[in-house]
Amino acid sequence: MIYRFEIHGNQENPQGNPIPYHRTTQRAKWKDPTAKRYGAWKRFVQQHALEAGLKIGKLKKNGHYRLDVTCFFVGENHGDPGNIRKGVEDGLFEVAGDKHVWGMVTFCCAAKPVGKLFPGILIVLEG
Repeated sequence: MIYRFEIHGNQENPQGNPIPYHRTTQRAKWKDPTAKRYGAWKRFVQQHALEAGLKIGKLKKNGHYRLDVTCFFVGENHGDPGNIRKGVEDGLFEVAGDKHVWGMVTFCCAAKPVGKLFPGILIVLEG
């Protein structure tokens, strides 16, 4: 199975850059605004995956998957591409676990939107 889908912007702004991983404790889930924002980002990623036909609940626990993420940033105010990939991984493998998920991350950055370049991510999941 191979799934390929794009996410433009983020849950707050369709023209905004993707949200990076944020370490979250149990207490922070309810109190920390950054943790709440990150939780909303993971749900946003899950929603796009479901719309692309991925059945998140059917991903095997400890299954072996390749997850490649290409980040498209606009401007210099953006997260680390590796942390963006980790956030996508957390969203997609929240139930199945990401112990055996591997892959790569690439990115490109522009000062302002150019042609087909959009702030967002391209996700390719194989498994």
